Amino acid sequence: MPLALLIQEDASDAAPIREVCRRRGWELVQASSAAAGAAATGSTRVDALFACFRTLGGQWPEFPSISFVLAAPDEVRPALAAMQKGAFDYILRPATVDEVELKVARAVDSARWLEKKIEKILGGVRNGKGSVHPIIMSEVERVLILKVLEKTNGNQVQASSMLGINRNTLHKKIREYHLR
Repeated sequence: MPLALLIQEDASDAAPIREVCRRRGWELVQASSAAAGAAATGSTRVDALFACFRTLGGQWPEFPSISFVLAAPDEVRPALAAMQKGAFDYILRPATVDEVELKVARAVDSARWLEKKIEKILGGVRNGKGSVHPIIMSEVERVLILKVLEKTNGNQVQASSMLGINRNTLHKKIREYHLR
């Protein structure tokens, strides 16, 4: 059974998180601090983490792939900083079941997509189709080029400038990745 940990100083957001965990078949452990959470779960690793920004006090634990920072509207900026350190998303307090379920569903879908992608890459490596690094780099490069072309409305001169590569190199990569 997947283990979810809720770290917060009060029980204000426990009900919606508890309900979402119940629906998903996750065991939920509540704690008032990261140390108490580690003691309660017997581990510093959990499958999902919900943590109140104020309770963590800027001391971010190692985030699992499914992790959320609970933040009041005036704490969005620090919550974004937590996302840069590995949190998947933030949930505004007071939390609602619908918002928690929507964000958890997005995180689970994202984690599944990433797992499938990694398994596909590793499958190719096992079948003698190369090593991991060039395969991953080509996947990342392909997505990056697509996003930059989207942002520049297909303007290859602007896209090549944003990417820091020659326009001819960009054109070659567009053909190589079958992007047009």
